[in-house]
Amino acid sequence: RRRVAGRCFIQSIIDFMDRISKFLNKLSQKERTVVKDVLEKIKKGEMANLDMKKFVSDNLEESNKFARDFAGKILARKSAENNALVLALVGDLGSGKTAFVQAFAEALGVKEKIKSPTFIIFRKSKIPVSSAGKGKKERRKNGFENFYHFDVYRIHNEKEILNLGWEEIISNPENIVLVEWADKIEKILPKNSVRIMFKHLKGDKREIIFS
Repeated sequence: RRRVAGRCFIQSIIDFMDRISKFLNKLSQKERTVVKDVLEKIKKGEMANLDMKKFVSDNLEESNKFARDFAGKILARKSAENNALVLALVGDLGSGKTAFVQAFAEALGVKEKIKSPTFIIFRKSKIPVSSAGKGKKERRKNGFENFYHFDVYRIHNEKEILNLGWEEIISNPENIVLVEWADKIEKILPKNSVRIMFKHLKGDKREIIFS
């Protein structure tokens, strides 16, 4: 029985690999590259980076605390990437995007009052040295210098953002960039952007999903 079971298991593996092979043969070269990248991440144990993480808050206070805690973790564990940290915020009106930005900026130590820059597209603020690092040299080496808040609700195409120096902004590793309505500029977002989806539940409840 064990031998029969073993043979059945081996045959099922062979059949599965055969289906995978046929599936890959139907893909374009670009699609094969994407699949290969995902498989490599699985192999290296990096799938946790692909998983969605959900948080549900019962009120604004909990949402703000979550945003502040998240900002604190970012300051404590700066990315090793050679470009800016971009948070792409997606959600309907009133879902909590701007409130998240306000609490996040507060945790960074940003002094300016945060308002959605709907008509001017973006605002830039300085992150205090006390938040980003103890000294100027340490700040430049390990911390973030600038906080950018984009609201692209009123734009019609990505060129409007590109003309504002977008590429230069997201290429600077000293920048933290939060973008409201980020789904409107999906094509020009960096591949390593952190996508955060906001959903308004009942009353003051909000659902926040990271992916």
